[in-house]
Amino acid sequence: MTARAQAAIAQDADWARALDSVTEQTGQAGPAGELVDLAFLFASAGYGEQLPELVRRAREVTGAGVLIGCSGQGIVGGPREVEGAPAVSLLTLSLPGASPAAGSSSSTRSDWTSNDSSRSSQRPIRVSR
Repeated sequence: MTARAQAAIAQDADWARALDSVTEQTGQAGPAGELVDLAFLFASAGYGEQLPELVRRAREVTGAGVLIGCSGQGIVGGPREVEGAPAVSLLTLSLPGASPAAGSSSSTRSDWTSNDSSRSSQRPIRVSR
């Protein structure tokens, strides 16, 4: 089995329709979808109070072992960028033999750009085989 990545973006005022669209585009909408080890979800901040439900449903639909994401004013997915309008972007990765794990970090941007190797343990994602 080989690694596989699928990306999609959908623009819709209704977060559920947007999520349905991206999960369908990435092949995660039905029981035949591949196992998703890692998913990146980006959603417009305009979905506001509905964001927790959007995240819950994305985790349920993708079955991702690790789901990472954020909200923003501009959402990028595949070859498109949506600014100033509600949108959802989803990147799913199937990584046979890998064991993605997520954690949290209180590091700052300077920690990520530092050449100090002692800070590498602060990175919130690691994928191992």
